[in-house]
Amino acid sequence: MIDLSLNSLSGTIPSSIGGLFQLEEFMISNNNVSGSIPSDLSNATNLLQLQLDTNQISGLIPPELGMLSKLTVFFAWQNQLEGSIPSSLASCSSLQALDLSHNSLTGSIPPGLFQLQNLTKLLMISNDISGALPPEIGKCSSLVRLRLGNNRIAGTIPKEIGGLEILNFLDLSSNRLSGTSA
Repeated sequence: MIDLSLNSLSGTIPSSIGGLFQLEEFMISNNNVSGSIPSDLSNATNLLQLQLDTNQISGLIPPELGMLSKLTVFFAWQNQLEGSIPSSLASCSSLQALDLSHNSLTGSIPPGLFQLQNLTKLLMISNDISGALPPEIGKCSSLVRLRLGNNRIAGTIPKEIGGLEILNFLDLSSNRLSGTSA
């Protein structure tokens, strides 16, 4: 485990972190880290938690992170990430919590994310996410919290959301949704 959270660290994430093959947790939350997320992090295949939130990290989310099949937590909220959410993240089959809120992410949410059976928390508040919510959302049966407020999501709310039996927090506020409520 490497936990460097709540410091005043600056600079970039060293790509050599990816060479730590036994590393299970890498946490650098609440610092002044900048630069991009190194794609070499995908080499740390035993990684369970990746917490990069509340920094100045910019650029794209590397598609290579989808190779982290053991990853359970990926937090990168409150950074300066841009571009679309890689569909390869749906390959992180152990993922339980994904928070990419307060960035500048664009495009639609990859439908495959809603097929992750272990996903309990999906948060992408305050981005520039567009497109519609796919019916695949109903396959995310472990989902407890879904927060997608303050984006540009359009279309109707899929009826499949009604089948999410343990969902207890749903935030779709400040989007471009239309249609009738049931």
